[in-house]
Amino acid sequence: MRLTASPSPARPVLSAVAGPDALTVLDESGVWVISRDPAFPALLAAHAWQAQFRDARDRVDIDMRIVVVGYALLEKSLAP
Repeated sequence: MRLTASPSPARPVLSAVAGPDALTVLDESGVWVISRDPAFPALLAAHAWQAQFRDARDRVDIDMRIVVVGYALLEKSLAP
């Protein structure tokens, strides 16, 4: 599942992108990316990692939050 840009920032759109196992993937390895800057989701979708996390590092720190919701990913972060 992927949260995508919506015409109304107060109403994000949730769309299934991984077929019937999408909820399992979200449950195990999911993260929510919350951003005040509409450019950040586009950079993530384009896999523009350097532009986002290096070039815009200061803005990412202020305008973006990443929330781990997948239990397996959370467990892995405890003992990487």
